Amino acid sequence: MEWGDQALIARVRAATEGTRAFLCALARRGKHLAQSDAERTQRLLEAVRVHPLYKGGRLGFDLLELEDLMLDGPAPAQVAGYFEAEAVRGLAQALLSLRDTLVQRPAAPVRVADAATSDIRELVPLAEHLTLGEERPPAEGWPELTSADYLYDLVVLGVLRQASAALDADRRAAEVVSRHADA
Repeated sequence: MEWGDQALIARVRAATEGTRAFLCALARRGKHLAQSDAERTQRLLEAVRVHPLYKGGRLGFDLLELEDLMLDGPAPAQVAGYFEAEAVRGLAQALLSLRDTLVQRPAAPVRVADAATSDIRELVPLAEHLTLGEERPPAEGWPELTSADYLYDLVVLGVLRQASAALDADRRAAEVVSRHADA
C-alpha cells in the first residue's frame, strides 16, 4: 500500500473516532441532563422538535447511521481536555452566530482583552464559565450510553445544554464589560 494511502486511511480513522467521541460526549451530557432535570429536558425538546433544523438533523443522523457509529465497539474514552473544549466552544460559537444571523444582529464576542482594565477577581469567574468543554463531570461520572437510548435526542440535549451555558457566559461577560464601561 502506498504511504499516502496509509496516511489518508489513518486520518479518516482518527476523524471518525474523534467524531464518535465528540458525539458520545455530547450525548452523555444530554443523558445527564435528562436524568437530573426531566422538566428542563422536556421544555428544551418540546421547543426544538418543531424546528426544521431539528428535523433535518434527525434525518441526517439516521441517514449517516451515527447511532451505529456511536455504539459500535467499546465506548470511546470520555473525551476531556483540549479537543473537546475547542470543539464545544466552536459549536457554541457557531450556534451564537446562527442566532445573531437569524435576528440580524452582528455577533459581538466578548474577549478577556475587551475587559483588560477589569478587576482580575471579576475575570476569574468569567473564565470559569468560558471553559465549557472542561467542566467537571458529575460525582458519579457521565452516564454511559446504551442501545436503548434515543441518541439523537441526547446529542441534541447535549448541544442545547452547552449552548445554554455559552449564552449564560455571554451574558455574564457582557455584564462585566458593561460594569467597567459605566465605571
